[in-house]
Amino acid sequence: MAHFAVNGSLKMPTVTVGTSEPADYSTSSYSDYEGDSLEAKVVPSVLLVILIVGWVGNSVVVFVILRAGHGRVKTATNCYIVNLAITDLFFLLCCVPWTAAIFAWNDWKFGRFMCKFVFFMMHVTAQATCLTLTAMSVDRYQAIVRPLRSLQNRSTKIVTVIIIIIWTFSLVTGVPVFIYQDIVEHPYYPRQLVCHEDWPIQVMYPSYGLYCLIMMYLIPLAIISICYLRLLITLWEQVMPGLDGAHLQHRVKDMRQRRHVTWMVLAVVLAFAICWLPLYICNIWQRLFQDTYPRTNAMYIFKVTGNVLAYSNSCINPFIYSFMGENFRRYLRRACPLCFKNRGRQFVVGNSRRTGTTVMDDHPMVEFKPGSTVSESDPK
Repeated sequence: MAHFAVNGSLKMPTVTVGTSEPADYSTSSYSDYEGDSLEAKVVPSVLLVILIVGWVGNSVVVFVILRAGHGRVKTATNCYIVNLAITDLFFLLCCVPWTAAIFAWNDWKFGRFMCKFVFFMMHVTAQATCLTLTAMSVDRYQAIVRPLRSLQNRSTKIVTVIIIIIWTFSLVTGVPVFIYQDIVEHPYYPRQLVCHEDWPIQVMYPSYGLYCLIMMYLIPLAIISICYLRLLITLWEQVMPGLDGAHLQHRVKDMRQRRHVTWMVLAVVLAFAICWLPLYICNIWQRLFQDTYPRTNAMYIFKVTGNVLAYSNSCINPFIYSFMGENFRRYLRRACPLCFKNRGRQFVVGNSRRTGTTVMDDHPMVEFKPGSTVSESDPK
C-alpha cells in the first residue's frame, strides 16, 4: 500500500505526472533531504529495531503455539493468533526494510517489479491483519455470548476456512495496487526514482484512500466495537444460579479465564487502532483535502511518527501475550527451559482425556505443580 511508506521533504510542490493522481512528492514516499541528514540515520535505525524485535517476537509466538500443540494448532483462538503473527511477519518483511532504504537513500533502487510487489504485499498484509482482528473479536463474542451454539462454529476446520477467505480477499483487493504501482523519475531530481501510485484516472487516488480507511479501519473497528459491547455486558451480567461448592469454584475460574482472554484480545485490537490512527488521519487528509493539507515541519514529523508507529504495531502483540497471557508465559517457559532455568517451578504436562492443548485458553487456569496435567475444552 503506497501510502504506508511515507517520506518526503516539505519544500516540494504538488505536481501531476501523466494521468496519475496528484503526485505530491512532498508528502508521499520521497524527499529532497540530503543523505547525511538526521532523519536518514535515525528513522532507518528505529525501523531496523522494529524489524528485529518484531521478527523475533512473532516467531517466538508461532514457535510456542506449535510446540504446545506438538506441531499443530488445535484451538480457534490459537489459529487466529498464529495467523496474526504470520501477517505481522510478512508485513515487517515487506514494508520495513524498503521504507528504511527510502529514508536512507532517498531513492527507489529495487526495480519496477519490486516496486509493485512490495506495495502489493503491504496492502495484502495490512488487509489480512484487520480482518484477522475482526474475526478474533467475533470469535470472542461467540465464545462468551453463545458458548454452546458456537462449539461447531469455532472448530479449527471452520477457522481454517475463515483464514483462507481472509487471505484470498486480501490478495484479490491488492491486485489494483500491483497493477498501478509504478516507478517514475522524480520531476525535480532526475537522478532519483519514485515508486508511487500511477492510477489511470485522478479520482482513483482519493477513492483508494477512502477504501483503505473504510474497509481496513472503520468497518473492522465498528464490528469489533459492537462485539465487545455485547460481550462485556454479558460478562458482567452473567449469574450462576444453583451452583455450589466445587461446581461454583470451577465456574468462577472459568469466567475469570474467559474474561482474561477477552481483555487480552481487546488489548491487541486497541493497540492496532491506536497505532494506525495517526497515519490514517494524515493519509485521508492528504488524499481528500490536498488544498488544506499543511506542508509544515510539524505535519511532516507527525506523519513520519505515525508511519513508524504503524510499523511498531507489528512487534507489540508478542509483548501483550507475554504480559497478559498466563498460559503463553507457561508454555514459553516449557518451550525455552534454558531461558527460565532458575525459576524454581517445573512444569510437567501429563496425559489428558483431550488433546487440544492451547496457549491462549478459554477455560480455567490450571495451577501447574510437579506431575499436574493440562486439559483443553476448546472445540477441535
